[in-house]
Amino acid sequence: MKKHLLIACISLLSLIVPSVLVTAENHKYNKDFPVITDFKLEVFRGGKLSEKKLLVHLEIWKHNNQFLVSWSYVHIEPLHNKKKVFLCARHFGTSEGTIENARADKNGFSFRLDYIKGLGLTADVVGEKREGQKGYSVEASVMDFALGTHKKTAEVWQSTDKVFVLPYKEVY
Repeated sequence: MKKHLLIACISLLSLIVPSVLVTAENHKYNKDFPVITDFKLEVFRGGKLSEKKLLVHLEIWKHNNQFLVSWSYVHIEPLHNKKKVFLCARHFGTSEGTIENARADKNGFSFRLDYIKGLGLTADVVGEKREGQKGYSVEASVMDFALGTHKKTAEVWQSTDKVFVLPYKEVY
């Protein structure tokens, strides 16, 4: 009986100790990494909802009293003339010099994302913590190229909880 009790106690401790260590590490991680989130953005051009959508993964953390940002997204846009969906994954970050002026606190974040340095194609991104909910409301004022042209166009990116449904099965 004592042998079984000893094995049960050791087994229980082997479950509790790692979970306490993981909780302590997560607390430290959350302190050093104030923002880790995924969200969806709808794109408005000329005040009208476009078919362009963005799926975003964002991380912001503090290192040596400086905010570091990693922004990765998948651009989704239907190409009706080809009956395909355009998908393009991109990454930007402070380490690459494509994100500047990063700020974050418990209520939100802001930064400037520079698509192509020197061409004035930027996104001023602002995220605010949703009151009483997980996640952020995100909005960005953007200068980008219109798909298929070399003309600059103003866009607004706004977070949404809508489901994105692809109009075609084939991707381009």
